[in-house]
Amino acid sequence: MFQFNNKTIKQYINKCRGMTLIEVLVVVAIILILLGAVVINPRPSVDLDRAARQLASDLRDMQNKAMAVDIGEDPIHPTSACYGVKVLGPLIYTRYFYRGTSSLDPCSILSGYEDTILPKGFTFISPLTKSISFLTPNGAVCINDDPFDCCCSSASSESSIDFIIQAPDGFTRTVTVTSAGKIEIQ
Repeated sequence: MFQFNNKTIKQYINKCRGMTLIEVLVVVAIILILLGAVVINPRPSVDLDRAARQLASDLRDMQNKAMAVDIGEDPIHPTSACYGVKVLGPLIYTRYFYRGTSSLDPCSILSGYEDTILPKGFTFISPLTKSISFLTPNGAVCINDDPFDCCCSSASSESSIDFIIQAPDGFTRTVTVTSAGKIEIQ
């Protein structure tokens, strides 16, 4: 059996007195380096995610409204309509609604619009003048420069569109809408 005596205990205590100043400085240096890496490379802004989600939500809202419209000959309901979103510049986009009152005049009346301004410091870097329209009654997608062209002739010039939003720190989020109507945030 192993026996402890006073000499063995004193030797053990002398070996385990604590950390040296060098060891403490090394640990502090490692912690500072890790904190510096987090501060220098922050994850993308929460506001950027929120702006992209808001745009995607507005696009889905317009798509849902287009699919819910009751098209008929009733004078209260339009005979044709389209809902959409158009980027007006680097800081703003608008939601719009065109409706027609007859088959001869399918989309002459802009019934409503609502502008949305991106948060301070955020910008659209692509596209700056594109629109996406959802046509009634099935929500078909039309992508064009002019919402009037989409709503009146259903002439789509592109198969998909990427709305790219950039934050002040340089990070970006892309909201993609395909010609099939799929809306994604990347």
